[in-house]
Amino acid sequence: FPLNPADKNSGSISRALSLLRYFKSRGLSVDFISKQAWGNYTPKSIAAFEESGLANKLWVFSRKPVKKNPLVYFFTYKLRHMLFKATLQLEKGSIPNHTTLHLRNQFDVLLQQKKYDYIIISYAYWADLIKDNPYLADALTIIDTHDLLSSQHQLDKGFDRSVAIADELRRIAQFRQIWAISVEETYFFRQFFKERVHYIPMMMDDPAPPMAGSTTKEFDLIYVATDNPHNLASAKWFFDKVYPLLAPELKICVIGTILPHVPVSPNITGVAFAEDLTQYYNRA
Repeated sequence: FPLNPADKNSGSISRALSLLRYFKSRGLSVDFISKQAWGNYTPKSIAAFEESGLANKLWVFSRKPVKKNPLVYFFTYKLRHMLFKATLQLEKGSIPNHTTLHLRNQFDVLLQQKKYDYIIISYAYWADLIKDNPYLADALTIIDTHDLLSSQHQLDKGFDRSVAIADELRRIAQFRQIWAISVEETYFFRQFFKERVHYIPMMMDDPAPPMAGSTTKEFDLIYVATDNPHNLASAKWFFDKVYPLLAPELKICVIGTILPHVPVSPNITGVAFAEDLTQYYNRA
C-alpha cells in the first residue's frame, strides 16, 4: 500500500487501517510494504507506525536507486529497467504502471527471505510486482482494487478506454482473489473473473452513542474529502452549481484537505483535520 497510514487523511488510508486492525484482531502476523515518495516517510513517522503495533514489520521501498554516478546508474539500472519495462507489455493510452525494476527487486528480495501465506497488493498500478514472479511460492495473491482505475484516468491526455480497460483486466487477472470495495465494481469485475471477485466493503467501527442529553444537531450536512483531482472537480461543481440554490440557514460542516477549495461562508464550518469523525457525525 503506497501511502502512510499514520497520516489518516484519506479514504484509501482508512481502508488500509481497517484491514490492518482486522488482521491484528485475528492474530495474523503482518509485514507492511509501502513507498517512500508517496508515503512521505520520515524517521519519526516510521517510528510512530512501528509503535502502533498494526504490523510486525514496516518496509519502505524506493521507486529507483540513488543516482550517484550517471554512467554507472545507466548501465547498472537504467538499461536493465528499460528491458524490464519491455517485459511488462506497457500499453500506450492505458493507466499508469508504477512497477519499476527497483521496486520489483526489493519485493523479490523480501519474498526470498520469508515465506508468506497471503500477499495483498493495493491498486493495479503495482499488480506487476507478481507478474511471472518465481518467488511467490504457495502464497494466496490478492489485489485490493480500491477503484476501477480506468475510470479514474479517463480524462488523462492520450487515454484510450478500450486499451486501458483491457490492460487493467490483464493486470488484475494475475491474482487468485480480487477484492472490490463497491457493489458496482464487484458486478463489473465478476463479468470477467466470476468467483474470484469478493465484495469487501469498508470496515468501520460502530459509532459511539451520543452523550446523554446531547440532542442538539449543529450540522445539516457533512462533507469529508481529500483534495485529489476528482474531489476538486466535484467540490467545484457542488459549490458553484448547487450551493447557491440551498437555503442560507442550512448548516454545513466540511472536513479534510478539500477545505481550502471551499468558499468561506457563515453557514460553513471548516475542519482541516479530524482524528475521529464520530463527534461530528453525532452532531449532524
